[in-house]
Amino acid sequence: MTTRGADTRIDFAIIGVQKSASTAVQHYLHNHPALYLPLGELACFESPDFEQGRVARQLDFSGAADGQLKGIKRPTMFTDIVAIDRLKHHSPDCKMIMVCREPVSRFVSHYFHLMNSAKIPVMEINRAVHAMFHGDYLSKHILGTALLRNGIYHSSLTHVREVYGADSIFFISQNAVQQDFGTVTQRLCTFLQVPFDPDQIQQKREKNIGSYDYRRAFFRKLPNALTYNYSLGRSRKEYRPSQLLRNIGRGFSFMFGKWPFTHPISRKDILTPESKSLLQKYYKADREKLQREFPDVLYW
Repeated sequence: MTTRGADTRIDFAIIGVQKSASTAVQHYLHNHPALYLPLGELACFESPDFEQGRVARQLDFSGAADGQLKGIKRPTMFTDIVAIDRLKHHSPDCKMIMVCREPVSRFVSHYFHLMNSAKIPVMEINRAVHAMFHGDYLSKHILGTALLRNGIYHSSLTHVREVYGADSIFFISQNAVQQDFGTVTQRLCTFLQVPFDPDQIQQKREKNIGSYDYRRAFFRKLPNALTYNYSLGRSRKEYRPSQLLRNIGRGFSFMFGKWPFTHPISRKDILTPESKSLLQKYYKADREKLQREFPDVLYW
């Protein structure tokens, strides 16, 4: 735990967006000798963590060496303007790193992530998309609204730029991370003003690959319920205090991760043309705004 009076100021933060290759960026920065970036995510600037005084408890930089820049990752912060303002008040000179992804593919990845985490019901994605636009899905499942809105970037980008200034923001696309990781990391080191060593780039980068599997999502409900506590007031799951329940849940999770409890589907076969069209129309206005003000973000 951070000692009283310890400096918890943050030098840089990966703040978005969810399901956009931010994990690969995080692992590279985590292994950089001039930086101290814990793995995992910290939600201390979001509610209700902030009101519960978790900033001082979560920001434990006691392991950082002298001179290392300190950072955090929290991709959901991108769409939380209150959390952005709190971070600015806490660390006025913090540099912001944002990885953006084409919103329709981001939606698909996030949908399966939430379904695998038992935060939304197991439902065929095209049925869910139709119900979001022509049914009562959003009124029944509140996370469905966030699922859609997390792919709207312009308002969040504008707010971050107004709060921190254009010179304190590093934009990168998921496509660039996948296609030319070396150039991305070199630019990122320049942004953070730390040395770049191409030998530090791992040939096999850490990836957070989702599971596109309805059967697996269905059978994961039991181990998730045993392993984690879920709260509507929190944006993430937390481990149950009982080690026994966690171990039982992990055992079930391992078993249900094998055949015949799995049936993965190809990503290209996930969305029907109708579903893809509905989502593209939803994000069209935001794309036009990005084209005018943040063209470097776009690759779609």
